[in-house]
Amino acid sequence: MGVIQNMELDPIAEHPIPIDSPLWTLHARRFQIVLLIMIGFGGMVFMRANIAFGMVCMINSTALSQSSQTTQKPKLFSPNFTQEIPISGCSAKVGGDGSPVMDYGGEITWEPDMQNLLFSAAFWGALAGILPATPIVQHMPSHRLILGAILIISGCSLLFPFFAVYVGFWSTFISRFIMGFVESLVHPSIAALLSRWFPVEERSTAVALQNTGLIIGMILGPPLAGSLCASSLRWPAIFFVAGAFGLLWSIFWGFLSSHSPDQDTRMGKIEKEYLTQNQSNPQAQKKRVSVPYVAIFLSTPFWAINIVQFSLNLYATFIQVYLPLFYKEVLYLDVVMNGVFVAVPYVVNGVFNVGYSIFIDRLKKSGKITPTHAVKLSQFLANLGTGLAFVMIAWLADCSHANAILVILSFSSVFLAMFASGMFTSLLSIAPQYTATLCSMSLFPAMLGRLFCPYIVSVFRHAGTPEEWQRILLLIGAFSLGTGVLFAIFGTADIQPWALTDEGGKGFSFEAQNLKYAESRDLGRSQNIGRKDSRLPSGPVGFPSDLTTSVMSIDRAM
Repeated sequence: MGVIQNMELDPIAEHPIPIDSPLWTLHARRFQIVLLIMIGFGGMVFMRANIAFGMVCMINSTALSQSSQTTQKPKLFSPNFTQEIPISGCSAKVGGDGSPVMDYGGEITWEPDMQNLLFSAAFWGALAGILPATPIVQHMPSHRLILGAILIISGCSLLFPFFAVYVGFWSTFISRFIMGFVESLVHPSIAALLSRWFPVEERSTAVALQNTGLIIGMILGPPLAGSLCASSLRWPAIFFVAGAFGLLWSIFWGFLSSHSPDQDTRMGKIEKEYLTQNQSNPQAQKKRVSVPYVAIFLSTPFWAINIVQFSLNLYATFIQVYLPLFYKEVLYLDVVMNGVFVAVPYVVNGVFNVGYSIFIDRLKKSGKITPTHAVKLSQFLANLGTGLAFVMIAWLADCSHANAILVILSFSSVFLAMFASGMFTSLLSIAPQYTATLCSMSLFPAMLGRLFCPYIVSVFRHAGTPEEWQRILLLIGAFSLGTGVLFAIFGTADIQPWALTDEGGKGFSFEAQNLKYAESRDLGRSQNIGRKDSRLPSGPVGFPSDLTTSVMSIDRAM
């Protein structure tokens, strides 16, 4: 009987030990690939986000202030509109109407409504590219698609100053729209490439390295943009440097990348055999699972996720796009200090991004907290911290409180790191076999949140007064607080009933699969067959090891 049990449950007999090929070495081709992706991803983020700094540098704020029909008051009111706060001691220039103006020496005179429309152009392009992205990625080599997309994005960045100065506003809008559309192809292409180049046990690391490029791009990009704007090269250099970096990266990517390990000619024999042994079952990948769309649309936990997606991207868009403008018009920071202030919260976020996830995972493994309680707590704290931060900044929105506002924003970035253990973990947990579908569907509320932010700014901001920015901050803060409460009530990490059926329609319990995994693991240990490189599953069935399906959602929330 013991022999029969061994044959049924012994994972080593079913999964032979693979050849060892370490990841963390420059000689590993898959490490070279993900390192190039990390660098290119950071460059793409800089090309996408440089419009925030480019806009504050290229706009002639003095001319707009003089032509504005709204008179900007040289004072600031707190949110209760009873306490008057003078702006004395701030280094703001005074316009022709006596209002404070902070001008970075730009020459473009686009009205605020035109600026908001240009800010939203890339988001409209990304929204238009969501549906065609999947068939395009399925029919083209991923590495070539990434190369072509980065070349187009780089070209748009290089041509942007020419369009702005010599052609006109709508040419810049079209170029930004194209950038957004093409970028929507990059994310699924990277996800597909990582799934071919990395075994299951390494994919979380690969995704983490890719997203490190996002953080690096947002840390280095704003100070670099501020320095270029303050130099003799002025604001066009922001777009020229970003575009040139993209072209330079494309050269290395074109020579060093491959569609898959099988087609790579530079990979060593040992690493190729290792990846061949560890690649997913191609027959399993070809299986088509019927997606219960009606049940998904009627799922309360999924709607809770979408509401948080909307709120998170509303918040993130303000941070990425409008924060430099807020610093310029309210805090009167010079252009170099503006870049430093934008980058500091990302440094703090990078430090705490992984630490909290490790902490909450340890609590779950120790049994001190359930997965559902973990996502509810994480998301509530994330929304509470970011929402209260915006309310506090609205209350202190005065140039004499610049350092306090920086501290508050940096502190809120600690809470922002909790989103990964909240809503994103819930998204990956409620229906593991439909994760890719759920992630794609959740992109629509995410993009709506990105588009809603420019709309809010266009409604309230006309002359750039502190009072206008206060209303914007309070509204976004209220959204964050409200959605946090909703997720705390309706959010969950439990697998939903509509996701508990297999292809035959019979009951399929992920909990039972997890129990079988635990029994198999314990049996192997009792018979002394556990080994360092054993092919035991990397985790329970209820939580997918492959996080590449969430790459697009995670990127657009940062």
